[in-house]
Amino acid sequence: MRLFIAFPLDGQAAEEAFQWELWLKGRCRQGSFFPKEHLHVTAAFLGECSPWQCTQAKEFVSQFSFFPIPIRFFRWECFHRDTYVLRSDAPEADMVVARLRQGLEALGLPFDRKPFRLHLTLGRHVAFQGQLPPLSISTTLSRLGLFSSTEMQGRRRYAQLSSTK
Repeated sequence: MRLFIAFPLDGQAAEEAFQWELWLKGRCRQGSFFPKEHLHVTAAFLGECSPWQCTQAKEFVSQFSFFPIPIRFFRWECFHRDTYVLRSDAPEADMVVARLRQGLEALGLPFDRKPFRLHLTLGRHVAFQGQLPPLSISTTLSRLGLFSSTEMQGRRRYAQLSSTK
C-alpha cells in the first residue's frame, strides 16, 4: 500500500487554493490537477508499505500531537519545470515535520528523506507560459493524516486511514 502523511487544508484555504488551481488550469495547454478534497501539504512520503507498516503508521499518526501552525502561502514556484506549487515558509512546521520523521525512523518505517519544503502542489506536468499573479492564502495546519494513494483509471485517489486528534 502506498502511504503518505500530510496536513489537510481547512475548508476556506482549500477553496482559495482550488480557485488558483482553476486559474492555472484555464491558462495552460496541459496538466494534471487535483480535486479540491485532495489538496494537502505532504509532511512525509512513506511509499510502498506492508500491512504491518501500515498498522504501525496508523497508530503513530493517531497518537502524534502538535500545536496548530499558522501559515501563509505567498508565492508560486515551479518544481522540475512542470510542477506548479504554492510556497510558504513556516519554521514551526519544519520542527513538527522533523519530529514526525524522527518518530518514523525510530519505528523503522520508511520515508523519503528529501528536505521538507512547505508547499502545496496545484498541478503536475503543466505546460504554462505566462505571468503568475501575486497571491496570499492564510490558514492553520491543525491536523495530520495518514493517507493511502491508489491509482484508478489513470487518476490518483487518496483515502485517509487515520489522523491526529
